[in-house]
Amino acid sequence: MENVEEHKAAPEEKPKEARSQESRKEHETQHKAELPSGGRHISERVGTVLFAVIGAIIGYASYAINVPLYSLALAIVVAVVLWAVLAKALKVAEARKWWSGKIILYIFMWLVVWTILFNALTVRAL
Repeated sequence: MENVEEHKAAPEEKPKEARSQESRKEHETQHKAELPSGGRHISERVGTVLFAVIGAIIGYASYAINVPLYSLALAIVVAVVLWAVLAKALKVAEARKWWSGKIILYIFMWLVVWTILFNALTVRAL
């Protein structure tokens, strides 16, 4: 006699594409539930734009001050204050991790704007 259990039909497996789509949808749903806005990291975009724009503004202010030590102090103080204000305003959970990439952008924008203004305006005046 044949074993009846051997002839039972195997449950139908979903195609690999369908499984990956379901797991992706499940991950997105879970990820959106974790975010307060329900969207995709709006604080990342807002923070990046603000750090870049304010870095450029402080670069201009540093050129206007025209004292290197005061310019550096201004840039550092504004960066720390900006970080504290934005971390609270955007309700960032991991503030240190969130800040690390943006401070590089801020310093880069500050330095680039200050250097361009210094070279374009000061060198011509000489």
